[in-house]
Amino acid sequence: MVVLPFPKPSERRRRRAWQAMRRLRSRSANAAARGQRRAGPRRLIGRRHWPPLIMGGVMLLSVTGLMATSSYPPLLMLRHIAAAPNCTAARAVGLAPAYRGEPGYYAQHDRDNDGWACEPWPRLQSWDNGNGLRPDL
Repeated sequence: MVVLPFPKPSERRRRRAWQAMRRLRSRSANAAARGQRRAGPRRLIGRRHWPPLIMGGVMLLSVTGLMATSSYPPLLMLRHIAAAPNCTAARAVGLAPAYRGEPGYYAQHDRDNDGWACEPWPRLQSWDNGNGLRPDL
């Protein structure tokens, strides 16, 4: 039997091997800990989802408060809120044209400030000749 002479590992090699083994053990321990954390109870809602949920809750409470203090029925109040963006939305929910004081009336929808919002056609004066100027009499 022939024995090949292998050099004895130096102290430096032994130390490196020991450090590599310690790193491997800590990596496997960390991986096991991560696996246990994942296997544990999960959060129902992540941290980044809380602000929109809080804002939605505040909006829901404010709309509920408006509906509770309004003299209009709840469905009509929701239609009034839905008519706020523009006249197309007011027509879609069936609240246009609206007079001042009625649900669906918003000042920004009343172009000529006559108390009638979302008019089906612009009001023409009898003296209007199409250019918006009064003709000389």
